[in-house]
Amino acid sequence: MASITQLKNGLKRIDYYDASGERKALRIGKVSMRDADKIKTKIEELNNAKINGTTLDPEVVTWLSNRPPKVYEILVRAGLVEPRADAVKLASFIDDYVSKQTFVKASSKDVWRQGKLALV
Repeated sequence: MASITQLKNGLKRIDYYDASGERKALRIGKVSMRDADKIKTKIEELNNAKINGTTLDPEVVTWLSNRPPKVYEILVRAGLVEPRADAVKLASFIDDYVSKQTFVKASSKDVWRQGKLALV
C-alpha cells in the first residue's frame, strides 16, 4: 500500500514499502492530487508485481512505455522496473548480423538496413 504526502512547497511524494520492508519515497513533483493518485496506483502495481513476481497488466505496461526517459530512470533507480534496452545496442546488433550474412544479395541487405532504421 502506498500513500501520497504533500510537502510544504506544494510538491508531492509517494511513500511505499519494498519487498524487504524498507520504506521508499518517490518525489513526483507539483501535480494535482488526482494525477498523484493515478501515479500512486501505478507505483503500487509495479511494487506488487516486483514483490510477488507476477506480470504487469497491459495498461501498466502501456503507461510505462509512454514515460519519458527521465521518469523511467527514476523508476529504475527505485528498483521498480528493469532498465530499457538501449537502441544503440539493437542498431549495432543488426549491423553486425547483416554484415555477416554472405548468402544474400546486396539488395536484400539494403532492405534489412531499411528495417533497422524503422526499428531504431
